[in-house]
Amino acid sequence: MADRASVSEAIHGNHAGIGAPIFRTPSNAFSVKIPKVPCHLFEEERLAALDDATPAGAIALDLSARLGLAYPATTPSLLARYLILDDSSALELSTNATGEMYYVASGHGASSKGDVKLEWQAGDVFCMPGGGVTTHRAGRGRGRALLLQCTDEPMLNFLGVRPRDPADGVIKPTLYRGSEIDLILKDVHSRAGTDVAGKAVFCTTPISEATSTVTPMMVGVINTLEAGGDQRAHRHNAVALTFCIQGEGCHSVIEGQRVDWRKFGVMVTPPTEAHSHHNCGQELMRSFVMQDSGLYYHTRAVGFAYCD
Repeated sequence: MADRASVSEAIHGNHAGIGAPIFRTPSNAFSVKIPKVPCHLFEEERLAALDDATPAGAIALDLSARLGLAYPATTPSLLARYLILDDSSALELSTNATGEMYYVASGHGASSKGDVKLEWQAGDVFCMPGGGVTTHRAGRGRGRALLLQCTDEPMLNFLGVRPRDPADGVIKPTLYRGSEIDLILKDVHSRAGTDVAGKAVFCTTPISEATSTVTPMMVGVINTLEAGGDQRAHRHNAVALTFCIQGEGCHSVIEGQRVDWRKFGVMVTPPTEAHSHHNCGQELMRSFVMQDSGLYYHTRAVGFAYCD
């Protein structure tokens, strides 16, 4: 008896440029086995980014080997990088992404794409359309600068698609001043009662205002927790990358595993896993959280739930 491949070839022929059909009959259609997203803290990369001896450039937070992917990825849908800048030369990067999201950890400088230039300083958040080339440079005479970049490159690589031309991008270059974020946070913390779900500021754009996301898929939020505070354990379908801005005495518990925060470290919280944050320090906890939540808003599959 001819095998299935031979039968398929007999029926469809063997012609160059035509895909070969594949049929499977699994007893359980949900039996696909792929690696889980790991709980992870990028300590080696953090130390390199903070080392003055590390040359200017990009450090990818890449877990692709653990995820079984053939392209750089921090999670199946997001890729984060440290960008180390100085004023001696520009850093030019091209991303296969719908958008680029940044948090300015330290320093001053400017980033440009096409005819648009954004000047930024520590504490600012900004975004750029994907595609094309984004040019970054630290401010002249101001020393080095450190940015954290997050894109949806893994998602586009998975789908095998390319971004639009930046001039017709999904989002426009946008700058969120840290001073404005501080004023909004001050107002949020002044509110009394328990009706405030979270003491956070979401950075968004007109195309994604309904979901409070930066791009249709990516969330960028400054999250805080008062000294002595404990965030209620919860879970959701979106992955989370948490960038520690101020986290002395802070830790998270992810599926029972304690993860101590490190300044300017990036922590991966896997999707669907129970997690909580705790501030045992003397200062306000502050972080920049990046998620792929927009994907789950769009598919009506957020899956948020408290664990108690």
